[in-house]
Amino acid sequence: MTALMFVGIAQAIFLALLIGNKSAKHSFDYLLMIWLVLNAGNLLFYYFVFSGKADEITEWIIPLGLMPYAATAVLYLYTRSLVSRSRLRLAEVVICFLPYLLVNASLYADFLNVEIKLSLLQGYFDFQGPAGFISRYWALIMAGVHVTFIAFSLILLFRHKSRIKEEFSYAEQINLSWLRNWLIYSMLAFVFSFGFVWVGVFGFIKMIEVFYGISGFITLNIFVIGYFGLKQTTIFTNVRLDEKELNKPKSSDQREKEMLEAQANKIESYIDHSQAHLNPRLTLEELSQGTAIPRNQLSAVINQYFQQNFFEYINDKRVDEYKRRIVDPTLQHLTLLGVAMDCGFNSKSSFNHIFKKSTGMTPGEYKRLHSQ
Repeated sequence: MTALMFVGIAQAIFLALLIGNKSAKHSFDYLLMIWLVLNAGNLLFYYFVFSGKADEITEWIIPLGLMPYAATAVLYLYTRSLVSRSRLRLAEVVICFLPYLLVNASLYADFLNVEIKLSLLQGYFDFQGPAGFISRYWALIMAGVHVTFIAFSLILLFRHKSRIKEEFSYAEQINLSWLRNWLIYSMLAFVFSFGFVWVGVFGFIKMIEVFYGISGFITLNIFVIGYFGLKQTTIFTNVRLDEKELNKPKSSDQREKEMLEAQANKIESYIDHSQAHLNPRLTLEELSQGTAIPRNQLSAVINQYFQQNFFEYINDKRVDEYKRRIVDPTLQHLTLLGVAMDCGFNSKSSFNHIFKKSTGMTPGEYKRLHSQ
């Protein structure tokens, strides 16, 4: 099992170095590097404990033992940095680390003696005696903090999933489904492992076996988040849309209706002439630049006049283009997917899903029906 811990530590250091060597780094890259280092430190803590060398790190027992909770705070900040245009504020960072710092300060104040620290460490793993009581007390508090950070991260990701359809015509690589799914799995795994800890408290399973399992999960966690995080690109680059403007109610004023219709016609005319919808990575920002309509206003026009979000509007244009091309005799040498790619779709799965949602039939069924 110690070999697995060293694999996790080496993996974390290697991935952190790879991220550090990226030519263009963003705040979420630095946060991911910090997260990897914290998890490496946590595995190092388990190694010293399981190998009977805890007395060699007495001064670092408390901060290293609580690193999983600091890592969860960093993971929340990483998620926040990915899904938001606004920069992280110092106050946010301080608030996120406050529970970790307070627990460290409290335990250091109560356990300045090395022997008591070692006793605390033993109590942490067997939950016996006075040190065990303190360990249980703080373990419950920090477990609550851990779950809260994961829950807040998931809330951000689910909101992000809905919001990107207002600004992007595609979802691949920016919907962060890998992080959302992994956090759900992590939440379940944490609850499961925490339950095993309490089973160990009552002697049904050896506590050391529980923590062996936890160290294995940390190693897996490092690989999954480190690997996908290394490939993650930036999503937002400009100021966030004003949500009040996006949700602005329709006006009954005739002049505003005429202006809305004029802008809608301008958008349609621009797309028809520029064929902008054929760009598989078209964004609201790019369409705004092409039409010379401010982003907030452009989004509001699409929402109010066409009764769609940006994602739906552009992909309906792509579906219409596909319908036209698939029956064109000069394009019969192309495959269904080939035509779809030329129409702006960038994956088979998203194309099939969007086309069937729009027409009620698969692309193949549509072609057979209109080829007769």
